[in-house]
Amino acid sequence: MQRLDTVSGVAYSPKYMRDILNIVLCPVLLFIPLFLPGCGWFGGEEIPDALVGRWVTSAPRYEEAALEITKETIIFSNGWDFVNVNEIKKVEIEPGDGRTLINITHEDYESGKYTLSLYHHPGTRGGTLQFVNQKHLVWSRADNQ
Repeated sequence: MQRLDTVSGVAYSPKYMRDILNIVLCPVLLFIPLFLPGCGWFGGEEIPDALVGRWVTSAPRYEEAALEITKETIIFSNGWDFVNVNEIKKVEIEPGDGRTLINITHEDYESGKYTLSLYHHPGTRGGTLQFVNQKHLVWSRADNQ
């Protein structure tokens, strides 16, 4: 049994139509999963709005340093001498008593993966941040936020 294409007047067999669908749909269906992780469809949490911005500390050793967090990137800088922009790959949030533990997995331009673990203490102007491995340093939002 053949089907007639009403536009072109060409007759196609069901087997031919099935083959065309397989040729077109199979590659599409095979490659869709490759793009889904980048779309954030696999449930990972995102950076909380309270963390988005530029963070600085008053510690003398880090007076030129800044940490800038966006929804997609984390940027470490030390004045004009050093700027490192990393893509955020995964965010894990663990609420706690008066603070929230946030683990940010990020990747640098050489595909090196790192995890920054920090505590967010809510408060005015976005609260404060403390790195888990440097609890003696308190980071607050820069004045221009």
